[in-house]
Amino acid sequence: MKVAIIRCFKKEETCIAKPCLELIKQRKNQFSELGEIELVGLITCGDCPGKKVSIRAQNLIDEGAEKIILTSCLTKGSCREDKCSYVDNIKDSLLSVIDEDKLIFETL
Repeated sequence: MKVAIIRCFKKEETCIAKPCLELIKQRKNQFSELGEIELVGLITCGDCPGKKVSIRAQNLIDEGAEKIILTSCLTKGSCREDKCSYVDNIKDSLLSVIDEDKLIFETL
C-alpha cells in the first residue's frame, strides 16, 4: 500500500515525525492492516488554515498514494496542546479531492 502523510506546518520545527514514521515501520495502530507500506511523501498542510492541503493531497495521489494519513498532531493534539482548530476544514478540503476510504484520520 502506498501511503502519504500530511502533518501540521507549525509542528514541523519541533517534530521530526519520528513517532508517526515508527508506527508505519512497526505497522501499528492505523497501519496494522495495510500490508506492505511504501511512503510516497511526507508533507505539511501548508500553514493555517490548511491553505494548501487539497492541492498537496492531489499531488500525492498523482504520485501514487493510495491512502492519505493526517497525523495525530492535527487530529487529536498529541504533539501540541490542542488539536488543530482547522482540522474539520482540512478534512473537508481533503474530501473534495479524495474519497473518504482513502483518508486515515490519525496516526497515534
